[in-house]
Amino acid sequence: AISGSALAALTGLGSAFLDPMEKRGYPRPYTTALLIPSSTLSQMIPPSGHMIIYGFMAQLPISLCFLAPVIPGLILVCFLLMVHFFLVRKIPSVQKETATDFRADAKQVATTGRKAFFPLLIPLFILGGIYGGIWTPTEAAGVGVVYTLVIGFLVYRSLRFNTIGEILSKTGASIGSIAMLFFFFLIISRVLILSQVSDSILDAMLSITENKWLILAMLNMLMLFIGMIMDDASGTLIAALILLPVAEGVGIDPYHFAAIADLNMSIGLMSPPVAPVLYMAGQIAGVPLNSYIKYVMYFLVFAYIPTMLLTMFIPSLSTWLPYMFSSVAR
Repeated sequence: AISGSALAALTGLGSAFLDPMEKRGYPRPYTTALLIPSSTLSQMIPPSGHMIIYGFMAQLPISLCFLAPVIPGLILVCFLLMVHFFLVRKIPSVQKETATDFRADAKQVATTGRKAFFPLLIPLFILGGIYGGIWTPTEAAGVGVVYTLVIGFLVYRSLRFNTIGEILSKTGASIGSIAMLFFFFLIISRVLILSQVSDSILDAMLSITENKWLILAMLNMLMLFIGMIMDDASGTLIAALILLPVAEGVGIDPYHFAAIADLNMSIGLMSPPVAPVLYMAGQIAGVPLNSYIKYVMYFLVFAYIPTMLLTMFIPSLSTWLPYMFSSVAR
């Protein structure tokens, strides 16, 4: 999930885990359902693509925005594990764990760990450098690219010069689309500010209730709807540009709102009708949607929704880490 993209994480997880889990007795539809909420965690555990967009548009430190969804993300992991624990007991084909030799296991871990040593340093370079004050998130991305090119060419020798053009072409297309998105949203944001759209939304909500938590609940439902009908990047832009001023107007902390927006966009990635992660997982696994969607709904209802409620009503879950690191930096 170091890519910060749910779709990239889904592709990597799918190729790595689908066949080995099937050999251990996991039905392919269930494995597909496991991949979907697991991949959306990449938007919550740093570095999150959502939080880069949110921090840039909200004019907040991106490194601190990265930290806002971390504790909710870890809570979500615990809920996902619990749901899996109950679901997997009803799948008779899953092989039970057998006693293994600790020394043999340790030797295998050492062997595979040695092969993966250089890639495992990438998070250390990126996140360690950011929070160690060595470089900014943008500079960290550049360092990560240079480092992966070096190990790709010199250590593993899996990269070839004739593939660099294709890599640059695909990267340029992705960056270009995001750059155009930012450009037009910046124009729209200026129009919205001059039109006082956020003030109008706030006035409309205040006419219904002045309770801070009810307004937050309404904003939450609005973001959930946005996440279900739009791509996550556009939804995050709207949350930062239009809805954040509304939230701040009733005293909601911007980092608290960041975590809530991140959760909503993650839920949107696997909630119809758009749901790119939900549909792409079926394409990767080669199974129809109706075979795994019921499992996804279990994870959504019993893991994501409880995490959302805890994050909404306990602001310190999302604000403690950013403000702690902010005070340390000062």
